[in-house]
Parts: sequence; structure tokens; C-alpha cells
Amino acid sequence: MVAHWCAARGWPVHPLAPGRKTPAANRPDRWDRRHCRRSCACLPAGRPCHGFHAATTDQHRIDTWWDATPTAGVGVTCDPSDLM
Repeated sequence: MVAHWCAARGWPVHPLAPGRKTPAANRPDRWDRRHCRRSCACLPAGRPCHGFHAATTDQHRIDTWWDATPTAGVGVTCDPSDLM
């Protein structure tokens, strides 16, 4: 799986909406200004809220995300990956 390949190289990944280049959404209010990622219950619960802020190299979390949405694309967070 591409996500595992990227994560094995130390590149944090997050799911993209199937067929799009935008982060996968699991909450309709995730872009709401009142929805703060620091207090969001999505990340500790393992849901891919907040796009690149949720990116990880954790293989278990990657499996969980792509098992739930196998058609999701793979987003790589460039700055922590030194890919910029």
C-alpha cells in the first residue's frame, strides 16, 4: 500500500477524499472556525479529521483509515517530510 510505503520513509500521511486532492472529511463541521483541532475528539479516536494535521506514520492508524475507506487517496504532509 502506498500509504505504508510513504510512512516507512518517515513521511506522515493522511487520507484524501476518493478521486480528489482534498483531505477526507469525517465531520461536516471540520472547517468551521469554532472547531478547534486541539480540542477535537477525532484525532484521539483515530479519525482523519483536520487533513494534514492528522497525518501520521503510525501503521495501525493507517490501516484503520484505509480499511474504512479503501478508495481514499494518500496525502503526504510535505513540511515534516522535508519534501518541500
